[in-house]
Amino acid sequence: MKKFLIVLISLVFISCSIKDAPQVDKTQILRLKSESTLNLNNTNKSIKILTPSMPSMLNSKDIIYEQNGIMQTWAYHFFEDTPAKIITSFLIQKATSGFKVVLSQDSIVQSDFILESRLNDFTQIYNENGESYVRISMDITLIDSKNLQVILSKNYINEHEKLENDNVNSLRKAFENALNSITNSIIKDCSLMTSKN
Repeated sequence: MKKFLIVLISLVFISCSIKDAPQVDKTQILRLKSESTLNLNNTNKSIKILTPSMPSMLNSKDIIYEQNGIMQTWAYHFFEDTPAKIITSFLIQKATSGFKVVLSQDSIVQSDFILESRLNDFTQIYNENGESYVRISMDITLIDSKNLQVILSKNYINEHEKLENDNVNSLRKAFENALNSITNSIIKDCSLMTSKN
């Protein structure tokens, strides 16, 4: 009986001294980085960049992928912000090289031009071969705010950024490349159109 009591007390002390393994955070946040500013002729104009409107499914930090026509989200990986806010940040950063003043939609200051946009797609696509690529699609409207005339209305799409591997780092790089490509094209076109007006 004494031996049983000693063993029981020993087990209690041993079990109390065992520490739980630390919990590992399985979520990862993807931060997309804008390339350095563009090399444009800086106009003497100002532009206000509005945050893009978007479908409700894109109004989250979830990373969406499409496979066999079914839309799903990554379970443990997220963007650092919504796609619309990320795009706005890219556009504002790049516009500083082509415009004298760049304003966000929250500014109460009047601008020479207003850039409105709609984000249509911000998705990872898996094809029938199991390969994946990133698709970003946006419609933009550049408005002369003095006379409220549209001077540019165009759709931009990039669906050629193929993932090298099916991992989160490759996914981040593909979204980054596609987004830099689209935002570079948008700001170049806006700068060109505003220099004519």
